[in-house]
Amino acid sequence: VWSVNVAKVATSPSHFSLDATEEFSNFLKINIRACAAASFTYTLQMSSIFADVASLYRACSEYVFQAHQQGDAAIHQPVYKAVRAVRVDILELLTTSLAIVTHDATTTFMPAMKTIILDNYKASPPAIRDAEVITLFSACVTTMKGAIAHEIPAIMDGIFDPTLELIAENMTDYPEHRAALFQFLQIANECCFH
Repeated sequence: VWSVNVAKVATSPSHFSLDATEEFSNFLKINIRACAAASFTYTLQMSSIFADVASLYRACSEYVFQAHQQGDAAIHQPVYKAVRAVRVDILELLTTSLAIVTHDATTTFMPAMKTIILDNYKASPPAIRDAEVITLFSACVTTMKGAIAHEIPAIMDGIFDPTLELIAENMTDYPEHRAALFQFLQIANECCFH
């Protein structure tokens, strides 16, 4: 059922419904808990669902972007909020799994995460950027340490300027993004620069 529903919304984000988002969210939350409980043995499960998770993230992002362009009426709909929540669940699953999967698995997932998640974060309007993206890439750096040093410029390009655009206007807006950015900078500094 999971793969069929993912394929359906991947072909057309208009297939998102409250029932579909609830199923996606339940599946993702179960996997988040399983990942935390199973530790490094979860790597096989993550490898088997990663393509669907990436495809679902892309579909969610497309839906959120289209709704954002339609204006206030669209972004106040329950389905919009549910799709945003699914997108955050995906980021939480990826972040949780990066803390426990093997270094090899992380290097396998990294190109897709940069292409799908980081590029989307950079290209999205400020109002629809999720701070969890920054947390995800902090987890990547923590897991891979110096082996990811060559990726830091590309990650910084995708994170730094778009986040700075959010937090530079005043000191109170987007506190989650602000904290996540400074945490990312600290982790990158500790793990990649000696």
